[in-house]
Amino acid sequence: MTPYSQDLRQRILEAVRRGDGSLRQIARRSLVSVSFVTRLLRRHRSTGSLGPRPQAEATRRYSGRRTGSGSGS
Repeated sequence: MTPYSQDLRQRILEAVRRGDGSLRQIARRSLVSVSFVTRLLRRHRSTGSLGPRPQAEATRRYSGRRTGSGSGS
């Protein structure tokens, strides 16, 4: 999933600071979930950042060999 834009994150923060409504109303107007807004505010309070969390890179752990006895049960 693609992270929300920095611009959207900034607009949400400004709306909360101005008191433009409840978190639910701001989320609805911004077309995001209430949980996204609350996590965004928590992240901003704790780190000062509005950016998305860094995601760990997925590593593929496939050796090409099957494991198990192969009996199919």
